[in-house]
Amino acid sequence: MPDQMEIANRFFHYSNIGPNLAKRIQSATSHKNFLSGDFSQSIFLVFATQEEIVDITCKFLTGKSARYGNIPVSIIKRSINSISSPLTHIVNLSIIHGIVPNDLKIARVVPTFKSGDKALFSNCRPISVLPCFSKILERIIYNRIINYRNDFNVLYDNQYGLGKIVLLASRLSIFVIEFPLLLSIEENTHLAVFLDLSKAFDTVNHANLFDKLEHYGIRVLALEWAKRYFSERAQFVAFNDVRSSPQEISCGVPQGSNPGPLFFILYVNDLNNASLMTKFCLPMIQTYLSLIMTLFT
Repeated sequence: MPDQMEIANRFFHYSNIGPNLAKRIQSATSHKNFLSGDFSQSIFLVFATQEEIVDITCKFLTGKSARYGNIPVSIIKRSINSISSPLTHIVNLSIIHGIVPNDLKIARVVPTFKSGDKALFSNCRPISVLPCFSKILERIIYNRIINYRNDFNVLYDNQYGLGKIVLLASRLSIFVIEFPLLLSIEENTHLAVFLDLSKAFDTVNHANLFDKLEHYGIRVLALEWAKRYFSERAQFVAFNDVRSSPQEISCGVPQGSNPGPLFFILYVNDLNNASLMTKFCLPMIQTYLSLIMTLFT
């Protein structure tokens, strides 16, 4: 019978799913040809303040899994007023030098049973838990990129991944009600195709992502920060208080991170330029499904 450490290490089929799928994706040497728009303005990473650090930390959710190592989120929230000064200094050093501490790039993966045979590793869903302090740094950078995105209209008009839920509902209402979609399908005049990208977050090519970030104005120190953020990332599986050996993450955006979804929507932001014959609507799948249920019930 395998011991606890062997079981924890066996769970690491999680870390191979994304890279194995990524190997099957054809490399696009011309991916830059789809990038459009003139983004001559570059993002400027404003320094963090103690008040901002305290505000971000106080909004953390406190739950059973909200911990890293032996530091529960609740402890950090209670002590944030005392530690906000050194935290602010560390965050601003990260911004100045474009460096992300390696200790903040280690994810704890907790297998959670879904259904079926409990003896099968594939019947467990991986929950990725990032260090609490990394959440603070990530949120600071996330806020800067979101402000830049809004100020310079970086996103494709029909890209609804973040913060555009009302606009998406409005556009879908027009799509379904004013544009006779069902009738047009029956008459073979139009066709709607719905795509769900398998393990989309886990297969993001970092080199291509950096090219796109630079095109959209995330340059110099901000781009260097992004490159350091993705480099030397690792994860380990925690099973019955036993940790597996750490494994490096070679592709994808970090699950459970603040900027992960934001980096992903920038990664697919040029998808609409892949065809002049189609119109693309790019919502996050959970948002899209919830709205579809609302519109058709």
